[in-house]
Amino acid sequence: MLGCHRGVVHERGDTIIEVLFAITIFSLVVVGALSIMNQGTAIAERSLETTLVRSEVDGQVNALRFLHDAYVTAYDATSGGAIAAKATGTPAERWQYIVTKAQTLASRPAQCTDANRLPISSSAFTINPATMDAVSSAPIPAPVYARFEDNQPEGLWIEAFGPSPADGGTRYIDFYINACWSSVGQSVPMTIGTMVRLYEPAA
Repeated sequence: MLGCHRGVVHERGDTIIEVLFAITIFSLVVVGALSIMNQGTAIAERSLETTLVRSEVDGQVNALRFLHDAYVTAYDATSGGAIAAKATGTPAERWQYIVTKAQTLASRPAQCTDANRLPISSSAFTINPATMDAVSSAPIPAPVYARFEDNQPEGLWIEAFGPSPADGGTRYIDFYINACWSSVGQSVPMTIGTMVRLYEPAA
């Protein structure tokens, strides 16, 4: 007669296949979660960069309007449009310099396809928001995001276009403010641009 051990339960353990399967599932969940977190962080960073660059572009627009308004205020229709001698070195004179940078309407603003090689024309410029001086130096590629930093435009520039004076009619200048920079997780450069049209006073 064989003896019988009562109350003893024999449980089967997990096989190596089951353990590996569980580890694989856990790893996939962790990798997926990290990927989603990285994407969320990249989206948040691009959103912040876009907000900051839009602020820089708006700053250039406001600077252009300020210089234009200063010129209109100093404009003297009785002297053929010449501004008063006291305007030397003032925002009104800086506006006159900017006007000389305008190209004819036959030209087109440069398009940015590579943030490391900016397609800048010789007529491009930016405005130093601190001094309101026009900076003619070509922008360097933006190491962080497009901005004006340390008297140097980084991925930020302005191009001006207007009709030739010989064309007659209403005189105006279209200013294209462009920004181009590399952003995290993007294979193509981020770009922002706007245009503002400002009219020349008539004699």
